[in-house]
Amino acid sequence: LTGADLSGADLSDTDLSSANLNGAELRGAKLEGTLLAK
Repeated sequence: LTGADLSGADLSDTDLSSANLNGAELRGAKLEGTLLAK
């Protein structure tokens, strides 16, 4: 995920745990990989 996808105004450390952030990053990487593979 890039800075354009997630801004400080949208997500803060108090809103999401590191586990949730890691999961979101992994899903984003999978989506990007799928788009690049096509």
